[in-house]
Amino acid sequence: MARALLTGAVEYAVAQHAPAVVGYPVDAGDQRIDRTQASVGLLSWFTDAGFRQVGETGYHVNGRPRVIVRKDL
Repeated sequence: MARALLTGAVEYAVAQHAPAVVGYPVDAGDQRIDRTQASVGLLSWFTDAGFRQVGETGYHVNGRPRVIVRKDL
């Protein structure tokens, strides 16, 4: 479901002629995390959808960093 929502967000941005889409997912690496921690999305979901990591927020969720990702449209 989350991947479908991400795809929909990108499609909406394209339809609105946005130059890019930005997100702030959690980088869980290869570890499983509690689903409440993944509510903002996982980095792997975004990279699978063509986003690239462009920075870090400086914020952590249970020791895991939240990062900044971007997909140019």
